[in-house]
Amino acid sequence: MSEQRNNEKPITGEDLLGFRKFYMIGEQKASEMIGNITARCWADCEAGRREVPNDVAEKIFKHQKDTQWIKDEIKAKFV
Repeated sequence: MSEQRNNEKPITGEDLLGFRKFYMIGEQKASEMIGNITARCWADCEAGRREVPNDVAEKIFKHQKDTQWIKDEIKAKFV
């Protein structure tokens, strides 16, 4: 993993599920969007049966950083 992730929590199956729910897509579409992962591997990682591959974890981490402002806006207005 890159240095920027050293102090961050590891990406988990819950993070993969959060990515899918954010876009309201299935495992097949999510795996296509992220790339380098099959839908079956995605499902196994999401269910905790397999560790999330590093390249996938990096892309999910970037997505989380890129979309944090949306989550912050929703939280400020509705929570």
